[in-house]
Amino acid sequence: MANNPINVRLLKTTILTQASKKIADLADPAINKQFDLKKEKFLEEFDRHLVTEELNRASDDPTASSYFLPAGNGNLFSFLGFNQGKKPALVLREHLNDKIKPDPNKKSRKTTIKNDQMIVTSRVLIPTLTEVNDAMAKESPLQWSPGRSWTEHLSRGITGFGQFVANLFKSPKPSRSGGGIQHPGKDKQLSGSIGKIRYVDELLARFKELIGK
Repeated sequence: MANNPINVRLLKTTILTQASKKIADLADPAINKQFDLKKEKFLEEFDRHLVTEELNRASDDPTASSYFLPAGNGNLFSFLGFNQGKKPALVLREHLNDKIKPDPNKKSRKTTIKNDQMIVTSRVLIPTLTEVNDAMAKESPLQWSPGRSWTEHLSRGITGFGQFVANLFKSPKPSRSGGGIQHPGKDKQLSGSIGKIRYVDELLARFKELIGK
C-alpha cells in the first residue's frame, strides 16, 4: 500500500484558517492591553506638550510666562482670549480620550497567516485634525472667532499680535482672560505674530506611528 505524503505546511494553514475566529477572540484581551498602554503613553505626551502645559498654567495664573511669546508679552491662553478659569487643554484632552478607541466593529478585525503563524490586527479609531478642530469650535469656543477653533488657529498661525497688550488691566473693560487686552490705538502697539504651532497634528501623528509598531 503506497504512502501518501502529507503537506505539513498546508495542513497547518488549513487548521489555522478554520480556527482563526476563535484564535482572534482569544487575542482580543492582549490587543486591548497593548492599546491601553499605548493610549496611556499618548495622553502622557499630551500632558507634557508645551502648549498643554502653558494653557494649564495660564488658566490658573493669567500672568504665567510663555514658551511661544516674547518675555513680558503674555501667554497663549491670554493671547487666544479665553475667559479666565476656562480649561481648553482639559476639554481637548477629554475629547481625545473619548474619541481614540478600538473599533467596536468585529468585522474590522483581520487575521492573516504568514509563515505558519497567525497575525491578528484590530482597527483603532483616531479623529482627524479637522474633526478635532470642529469639536473644539463647539466645545471650547473663542468669542472673537466663532466657527473656528483655537486648535485650528494654532496650527495655521495667529496674526494680530500687534493689537495685543499683555497686562492685567484695571480698566472698565478688562480682558476676558485677565492676562491681556486688544489695544485700540495705533501709536503704542506691539508687533509680531505667532507662527504655526504643531500641536494636535504632531501628537496624533506620533500616536499613529506608535500604534503601528
